[in-house]
Amino acid sequence: MFSKLHERLGTAGLVVAIVALVAALAGTAIAAGGLTSQQEQQVKKIAKKYAGKKGKKGATGPTGPAGAPGLNGVAGPAGPAGPAGPTGAAGPTGPTGATGATGAKGATGATGPTGVTGVTGPTGAPWPVGGTLPVGATETGAWGVIFTGEQVSPISFNIPLAAPLDLNHAKIIDAGDPVPAECDNGLGAAPSPANPEADSGYLCVFVGVFEGEGSVAAVLNPSTFASGAATSGALVYMNGAGGGAVGTFAVTG
Repeated sequence: MFSKLHERLGTAGLVVAIVALVAALAGTAIAAGGLTSQQEQQVKKIAKKYAGKKGKKGATGPTGPAGAPGLNGVAGPAGPAGPAGPTGAAGPTGPTGATGATGAKGATGATGPTGVTGVTGPTGAPWPVGGTLPVGATETGAWGVIFTGEQVSPISFNIPLAAPLDLNHAKIIDAGDPVPAECDNGLGAAPSPANPEADSGYLCVFVGVFEGEGSVAAVLNPSTFASGAATSGALVYMNGAGGGAVGTFAVTG
């Protein structure tokens, strides 16, 4: 009988069943104070007999309901950065590209026609040899002055004379006076303030207009203040209470 119970209940179950049976049989004793010494020995004997014997495995019970998901765990700290990997070797330099071909040179344009040659101008008068007025050449000019008492009006020779002129070679022709032969070269119109003339080696001063009291008293050399002319020019000297005078001159080398 116990073997059948052992097969059905297993060792633990059998022990519990025996304890329950003994308790049922001696109910008053348990209620009063537990098992008697004799009952305890019987229980121990029975339990010792069946201790260590394994019963058959019972049928698998139904699967229990799934438990609620647990809370997410706290995120762990970030791990340290790993060491940088080694730099890769540089790749080889590519080959240099070929130089492009030089373009062909364009053809030279045709030469344009030669321009028309300009008309040759007339030959100019030769510059005086040595920088002085040539013999027979004449230069002319104008002079004028407003004076009070004594006054002079300078006249200049653009081309200097080869030598100074003395008193006898410097002539004054007042307005209305006859023109001396030394101041008439005999060419073209008659000599006058509008057409001053002089023979070779002479300076002729023509008075065109004179206003006031006095006269053109002399022609002076500015370097010596004596009558005559210097190689570069002369002074027309006025003497009187005051007035004004204008005129022209001619000098011939």
